[in-house]
Parts: sequence; C-alpha cells; structure tokens
Amino acid sequence: MKKNIIIIIVIGSLLLGFGGYIIFGNDSTENTEVIKYSYANVSEGDISIDLLADGQVEIPIREYSFNSQGKVDSINVDLYQEVLANDILATLNTDELENELNEAKLSLENVILEKDINVNEYNNKITNYNYQLSSLENIYQVNKETLEDMKILSDAFPLNDIEKAERDYLNALSNYENYKSTNKPVANIESDDIAIEKAKNIVEKLEYDIENSTIKALEDGIVIDINIVNNENISTSKVALKIEEGDKVYIKTNLPEIDIQSIFIEQKAYIEVEAMLGKQIEAKVININRDPIIDNNGIVNYEVLLELTDENNEIMDGMTVTTTFVIMEKLNVIRIPNKAVKKVGSKQIVTVSTGEKTAKEVEIITGLTDGRFVEVLSGLNIGDKLVYEE
Repeated sequence: MKKNIIIIIVIGSLLLGFGGYIIFGNDSTENTEVIKYSYANVSEGDISIDLLADGQVEIPIREYSFNSQGKVDSINVDLYQEVLANDILATLNTDELENELNEAKLSLENVILEKDINVNEYNNKITNYNYQLSSLENIYQVNKETLEDMKILSDAFPLNDIEKAERDYLNALSNYENYKSTNKPVANIESDDIAIEKAKNIVEKLEYDIENSTIKALEDGIVIDINIVNNENISTSKVALKIEEGDKVYIKTNLPEIDIQSIFIEQKAYIEVEAMLGKQIEAKVININRDPIIDNNGIVNYEVLLELTDENNEIMDGMTVTTTFVIMEKLNVIRIPNKAVKKVGSKQIVTVSTGEKTAKEVEIITGLTDGRFVEVLSGLNIGDKLVYEE
C-alpha cells in the first residue's frame, strides 16, 4: 500500500539549540514515521579544544610565632581582619626582660671596668718588674766585667780576691735569672675578655628577645587564625597567628603523562570551583613539575601549578576545582552545531531555511571544531537559519 506523506513543520524560536520537528507519515495514526528536526541560528561565539583535570586551591598561608618566650601583652588584630605589611600583630610583655637587660648592661660595665683595673695593675707590675730586672742585670754585668778584668791582670790581684769576684758574679747572675723567671707578672686579660664576651652575649640575647617580642606582618593579607590570648605564657614553638597572604590564588592539579605534553607555561585555563557552580575564573599555567608522581599502580602523573589571573575573594584555601586547560581556541568566530553539517562526497553541506516551508542546501567551508560546534569560514552569515535532522 502506497504511503501518503504529510509534512508538518512546527516553527519555534529560531535560537541556537532550540529545536522543532518535522513529521513524515500517512493520514493514519498507525505506522506513523516521525523524523525530528532541530533549528539553529548561525551565530558568533568561541570554539576551544580543551583538557579537563581536577585540582585544589592553594592560597599562601604564613604561620607567625614569637621568637622569644614570655607573656602575651596585646593582640592588635581581629579574626578575618585585613592587615598590611609591617603592621604590629601582637606583642609580649617586656617588663621583666627590660629589668634583666638593665642588670646585664650593668654587669657588662663592671667586667669592662674590672678589665681596665687589671690592665692598669698589670702595667704597673710590668713596669716595676722591668725596672728590677734591669737593676739586677746591671749588677751582674758590673760583676762580670770586674771578674774579667781581674783575670786579665791576675798577677796584680790576690787569688782570694779573684775567687770572691767570681762568686759575686755568679750570685748576681743567679739573682737576675731567678727574678726574670719567677717574678714576671701574669696578665689576666684573656679571662677578662672571656668574661666581657659572655656579658655581651647576655645583653645581646635580651635585646634580641625584646626586639622579637613583637610580631609584625611580613606581607599584606587576612588574619584567618588567632591561637593566643592575652596574659598567656607562650613559647617560641607555638603558632600564634595565621595570615592568608597577598592576592595570589594558586591551583594544583595532576595530569597523566599522556596529557602533559599539551601543557605549557603561560597557557590559558579556566577553573570552576565546586562550591561556586557555573562560575568560571581565568587562570594561567606558571609551573610544570618535571618530577613524576608514580602511584602504587605505576600510573605516572605530573603536577601542574596555575595562578588565577582574575581576582576572586570568594575562593578559599583547599577548595576543589575543575580545571579546563585551553589547548586551542578561537574567539568570536562564526559557528554552527556540528550536527548541522552533512558530508556529501567531498563537500560539506548545510540546509538553510529560506521561508516557512522552503529551504536550500548550501556548501560551506569549516575550520576548528570542538566536537560540539564548528567554525564556518565561508558560506554562511550570522543570522542564517539552519534546519537539520536530529
């Protein structure tokens, strides 16, 4: 039995992706064959080839601790307060340290004064020693010369006189050598210098503790944790505050070895934070870690670090994101749905609606496609209406 064909065209809003349908069939409700058609306007838009990967937000967070121990005197910031570099965040009470410093400075002055006294005493002793030593040396030299003269003129002197002169010389020499070896003053300057160095170290340590009784912000940022209270005795090991620093937001993601070759420095990417569904934020690749990450199954990944290029104050450290790496991209091009294009031999053909019930086939030349849309290089104009079979 020959079928009668009825064509019903339902016209909808001719917008991108908004469809209608055409029904082919006979006038019977039985054995009706339905073919659905979609409609699309030729429009301007972007086409990109991209790569998806999961990642995590990393915002630089600095931990601040006191470099000296003591009692907390003041906390000058509140939670979530914005701070600037060099702002004073918290201080320790330094009253006790300053008292100790005054005592240490006094002790240093005393040991320096003691050294000066010892140096003066030593100088006096060495002067007297040198004078006595010189006197004894003169005595034994005189006795030596007398003995030598008497020996030269031995016939003119009795033997007893020569022997006495020799004894006088030996006694004078012995007195000189004994005095020289046993009476030389010993300086205590080295021990004084050691005492001074110790006293200086104590002063410097106390000055350091006082200077470091204040915590200053090293960078602009936001206070995200305060872990101290006033009058608390705190050690240097305790983290006092945490500050989320600067306006840099980073994304860390791992890519398999098969994809890493498509990634390069300064490459554009978009991130979508799970907690902010539907909102895309632009980023760029700033580092590709060449050190592989190999899991227990032998799968090799490489860490990629991105930095947001769009400012966003809603993103928080640790948030999960989906990263879209842009491999190739064309902006503001004429594009149509891939499904609208059909291959006829070597030609690419689309059907353009020319009226309510009329259409024509047009040959086009296409460019980049992302699998959903395709760039039209020639053959169509923005606003042309296409009809195509689903």
